[in-house]
Amino acid sequence: MVTLLIQGDTVTQIAQAGSAPQAVPVQQAGSANLSNVVNVGGGTWSYGTVADGSGLKGCYSNYLHNSKGHGATAILANSNDKVHASAGNWANAYAVAGWAYTCNTYWSVD
Repeated sequence: MVTLLIQGDTVTQIAQAGSAPQAVPVQQAGSANLSNVVNVGGGTWSYGTVADGSGLKGCYSNYLHNSKGHGATAILANSNDKVHASAGNWANAYAVAGWAYTCNTYWSVD
């Protein structure tokens, strides 16, 4: 299993090497309003932040894998949403909190 972690402006790939996980920097994000679509892990991942209709910050992680079960997670302050989906269906995770908090997003493949 490979998982990507976003903390602030840094995207990190968490990969298993032997029995100990290793963090490898992947890319720097461009701004606090992070919005990206990338092909990773054999699927498509969309993640970022948006202005929620309530005036708060929305943090989202959406992942699609067409041949394996998979998941998406969005964490913002105390708001945490983890969604699992079967092959061919989107896993859409969404969390809401104040603008001062950092959006952390993840994807995973079974």
